Parts: sequence; structure tokens; C-alpha cells
Amino acid sequence: GKVGSGGMGEVLRAFPQDDIRRESVVAIKMRGAFDPEGATQELVERETEDRARFLIETKVLAGLNHPGIVKLYDWGVHEGRDYYVMELVKGESLQAYLDRNPKPPFGEVRTLFSQMLDVMIFAHEKGVLHRDLKPLNIIREPDGKLTIIDFGLARDQNQTVAYTQQGMPLAGSFEYMDPRVSLQMFAKIEATSSDEGTDQFALGGILFLMLTGKPSIDLPEDMDNQNLVQTLMQIGEPRPSALSLRPDLPEELEAVVAKMLAIDVEERFTSLHEVRSAFLEAIRPYI
Repeated sequence: GKVGSGGMGEVLRAFPQDDIRRESVVAIKMRGAFDPEGATQELVERETEDRARFLIETKVLAGLNHPGIVKLYDWGVHEGRDYYVMELVKGESLQAYLDRNPKPPFGEVRTLFSQMLDVMIFAHEKGVLHRDLKPLNIIREPDGKLTIIDFGLARDQNQTVAYTQQGMPLAGSFEYMDPRVSLQMFAKIEATSSDEGTDQFALGGILFLMLTGKPSIDLPEDMDNQNLVQTLMQIGEPRPSALSLRPDLPEELEAVVAKMLAIDVEERFTSLHEVRSAFLEAIRPYI
């Protein structure tokens, strides 16, 4: 059965052929079919970019083995469509969980955010940037375990060739987008300067949401060309203080969030290791 679908294709639930009892459920992410016959040059270029991103995600996942990252089992091509087989993570998105449980207790915030940091510290040590971290790309299982998914915009810094191709815009979610990326999009500059600060900013936005119940930036629901320009400019503005939305928030925690969400990357933490130390120290007295 179908688990979900999106711009790059669909995700299917499946069972290995030799699993008669159907106990080993997996997920297959398969790209949509593309017929070049009669396609415009723009569509052909977009197809080339989409396929490059899909293959990038496959390669990145193949090199990452961590309990908090979706596991890759196999990959290939079926009837001209690229696919890969991964574990089927049972749970709901962190976004759905936070929608039902806004501003969870500090103890739960520590558990959830520590898991995110541990996963992304591992990825960064492997040289991988996620570049599209957001609550929708984090699955929370019933026991509270988190799994980070969707590495379609990832970049492996060990590669001599950047995974973002020349001329390929770096997409992502505006609510968690590093202001440097929005500037690149606004000025139509090639997006090749991503670094660990890009993921740190996104994680800061997720922490802001967990602590205040609100996103760090209020964006229009309907996006058109005019709204897009305004949005890209708005992303470059300083975020509000978390204390303005939650006056009872400990100042130590607000300081951590503010530093992660600094517009100037030089004012952020130097690494996620430093973020983890500061976060755990700030939240410890309130558990």
C-alpha cells in the first residue's frame, strides 16, 4: 500500500517475497515516471535535478548507520524508475506530535532535542549536512524514539563535487531556513555555502517551537511570487525572543535558542557539540 507521495514520487509499504508471514515490513521510495517525449527543456532540466537529488539521498543514506537515521536496505531501477528500500518507521511526525502536545515538559524537551543533536552530531562527523531539518522530517515512535528522514537536500562535504549542482536552487522549508540561504535565493546566487550552521539554525527553530508552541517566524499560508519576495526578506530579519511568547521560559534556555538562531553565523555556536553542552547545562536545573 501507499505510505505517502510528494514531488519526487511515492513511498510504498512492501514485504520481502520470502516473508510469507509478512512480518518484515519495509518502505520503498520510488521516483515518478518521466516521459521525455515532447517535454520542454525546462521539464527535462527539472527531471535531471530531481534525479540527481534522489541519487544523492540514496548515496548519503548508504553511508550513514545510526539508530536515529532511517536505514537503507537496497536500491536500484525498476521499469526506468529509480527506487530505494528503507526501513518503515512506525510513528508520526514530530510536527503532528507537537500539534497535539504543544510546549511539552522540559524533561521531554531534553529527551527529544538531545536525540536530534546526537543524530546530527553523528552526521556532521561523517561530513553530511541535512539542510532540510524540520519537524515534518523527524518521526517520533510511540516509545519516544526519534528518527530523522528525508535526506533529499543533503550534502556530503567529503565529496570533491558539491551535491547542489550548479544552477540548482537549494529548496527547503522557509520556517527553518538559514537566512544565508534565503539571501542566496533572493539574489539568485548559487547555493554552495551551506555548512553546519545551516543545520544548527534549523534545529534552533525546532527548539523554539518546542519551547514556545509557536514557530520562530510567522509566514503567509498562501505563497505567491509577491509573498515569496516578502518571505525571503523576512527570513533575513532577527527572530523574536522566545521570552516574548513564553515569559516563564528560563533565561538560560532562551539564550541557547537565541544563539542558535542568530542571523550572523559568527554569533552562533561553533558546533553542535557546543550546542549540546550549552543546552543540557541550561535545561538541567528545570528537570
